[in-house]
Amino acid sequence: MIIVRISGGLGNQMFQYALICALKKTYPDVLIKADITDYKKNYSHTGFVLEKYFNIQIPVADKNEIKKVYLAQDAFMRSDLTVG
Repeated sequence: MIIVRISGGLGNQMFQYALICALKKTYPDVLIKADITDYKKNYSHTGFVLEKYFNIQIPVADKNEIKKVYLAQDAFMRSDLTVG
């Protein structure tokens, strides 16, 4: 599974959605979801609006999926630093 963190205003969201589309083409057999948790903590923008304005559906990762992917990434990075 690949999780793309979505944050920022509409322009950033559009760019991040383009990344999701490119990843889907490159890795068609991998599940790709969005992490929109920044909008639950930060109200400086109008929120997550891609689905509203563009009538698209983006699979959203739940809290457990996000934890699993980020913990695996963190473990990989720590093991990579200790090699050699």
